Amino acid sequence: MHPDLDRFNIQNYDLFDVKVTAFDTPDLMRFFEACIEEGGQAVCYGYSLTVFERFVHMPQLPKIANRFEIMAPEGRGFYLLWRMFGVPLRSDDSLPEITESLLELADARGFSVMLFGTDEVSNRIASDHIRARFPGAKVLPGMHGFYRPEEEQAVVRLINERNPNILLIGMSSPKKEEFVHRYRHELKASVLAPVGGTIDILAGKTKPIPRLVKKLSLTWLYRFFQEPRRLYDLLFAAGLRVLFGLIPRLFWESVVRRNDSFSIPDYYTRKGKRKG
Repeated sequence: MHPDLDRFNIQNYDLFDVKVTAFDTPDLMRFFEACIEEGGQAVCYGYSLTVFERFVHMPQLPKIANRFEIMAPEGRGFYLLWRMFGVPLRSDDSLPEITESLLELADARGFSVMLFGTDEVSNRIASDHIRARFPGAKVLPGMHGFYRPEEEQAVVRLINERNPNILLIGMSSPKKEEFVHRYRHELKASVLAPVGGTIDILAGKTKPIPRLVKKLSLTWLYRFFQEPRRLYDLLFAAGLRVLFGLIPRLFWESVVRRNDSFSIPDYYTRKGKRKG
C-alpha cells in the first residue's frame, strides 16, 4: 500500500496501453517522503520511446511496468509525443533527474539509500560519491547485480538486513523489472527505483546527459556517440525505426482511423510473432 496519489497531485494515464505519470517533481518527492514516513511502498520506473522495440522479445515488460505506481516519461521524445496526444505531463524529469532528487531528499531527511546493481567496483565508487555529495543521507553498503538465479532469495534477505528506505536498482532489462515484480512485497524498502545505468552515472563511469541535449530530444544520439558499437541497434537504429515507423503508425491509428483500441505492446508482440 502507498499514500493516495491524488493527495500529491499525481495522476496516471494510459495511452495505447502504455502507462505514464503526470507529476511535478517536488510533489513526487513529497509522495516518496510520505511512503517512507507512513510505511508505504511505491515503485518508480520509466522507459523511453526506443525501449518499445524490446517488447518484441520481452512482452512481459509493459505488463510488469504498468503495475508500478510511478512511470516517468523517460526521455524528451517520450514527453513531447505524449503531450501531443493530449496527456497533460507537467515534468520531463527522467530517472537520472528523479534519482538526483531522491538523493537530495535523503540528504535533507536523513533517509537511508542502498545501491543494488552494476559491478562491485562501480557500485562502491557510486556509493562513495553519494556519501561525499549528500552527507546527510545514510548510504548503506551496496550489492552488485551479478548473481546466480539460485542466489536471489539470499540477495533479498541481504537487502532487508540492511533495510534501506530507498533502493536504487541498476541492472539490465528485464532482470531489474522482474526482480522488483517478484520481490517487491518481500522487500522492506519504501521506494524501489529500477534506474538502470544511473548508478554508472553516479560512479562517473558514464556521463550524464546535458540538459540542452535533452531539451533538443537528442539524448539517444548523445548516448550513441558515447558507446557507438554497443548502442547502435538499441538507440540509433531503434530511434530511427520509432521516428519513421511507430510514430506515423500512432497518428494513422488514432487521428485517421480513430482506433481507440490500438496498443503499442500488442503492435510489437505481433511483430515478434511474425519474426518467430
